[in-house]
Amino acid sequence: KNQILISNLWVRLKWYDPWLTWNESDFGGMKSIKVDPSCVWVPDIVLYNNVDSDSSGEMYKFTTKVNIHSDGTVQWLSPIQVKSECKIDITNFPLDEQFCKLEFGSWAYDGFEV
Repeated sequence: KNQILISNLWVRLKWYDPWLTWNESDFGGMKSIKVDPSCVWVPDIVLYNNVDSDSSGEMYKFTTKVNIHSDGTVQWLSPIQVKSECKIDITNFPLDEQFCKLEFGSWAYDGFEV
């Protein structure tokens, strides 16, 4: 009736920030640190075709820690449940196949910036 796809995902975001590098030997061999996402820049990734009235599809509101490596590589992993529209065609049921597109992106940056 509503044709909504509910997906449980692990979102893995990875980027490089040259301002977040350090010499490991200057910090007791520390290779990485975990910080709260409010302490660093994070990309504003959203699910464009979100249909969940309780959520705006914003990936950047995760509360899991951000892992920063000494070479400036930043990783952010988080589980999330998203709801998106998916047109269902059951003409060939039970042998039908569905194609549901999840459209992720940024409102502030284009694909060459994030």
